[in-house]
Amino acid sequence: KVDRLLALALDGTGKRAFLEAADRARLEIADGFEQEGRRPVAARLLALRVVNLAVARHHFHHRHTTLASRPFQLMLDPVNNCHLSCPGCLHTSNPAFAATFDWPGGRLEMADYERFLAEHGPLAMGLVLYNWGEPLLDKRTPELIRRAKRLLLHVCLSTNFSVRFDVEALVGSGLNFLFL
Repeated sequence: KVDRLLALALDGTGKRAFLEAADRARLEIADGFEQEGRRPVAARLLALRVVNLAVARHHFHHRHTTLASRPFQLMLDPVNNCHLSCPGCLHTSNPAFAATFDWPGGRLEMADYERFLAEHGPLAMGLVLYNWGEPLLDKRTPELIRRAKRLLLHVCLSTNFSVRFDVEALVGSGLNFLFL
């Protein structure tokens, strides 16, 4: 059923007809995942994500400007600060370069994170938990990962690995991939 839906995304099917077909396919895809041995909740969640990807593919292929799909890769910075002051970074100590950025430091509020996950997590495949900041400066990072893993998100983290952190908490969080 997934292959048929992905093929349908590339043919001449109009947007409304494709969205209706995708909605119908969702239940069949979930049943297929369940028959493969996935838990019912995980099967439905995975089916939602596959359909979301197929809808995004349809939009991309047909160059739609109004989208029904949701983001399938998420990116958040737990903390947008860094202590290294690398020369080419917006956190540099070079005043001439740093002056070109309006980047006040801050930390992601847990309530904002929960709202973000509730809105975007069910249809996304993964969460990149870094951008311009050093995520391990926030001691809550392992908890952020655990909360994302409840939605079965694939979670990646990038760190300069130069701060002290709770190794056991990070390893036990369910983190899928760590870039150093």
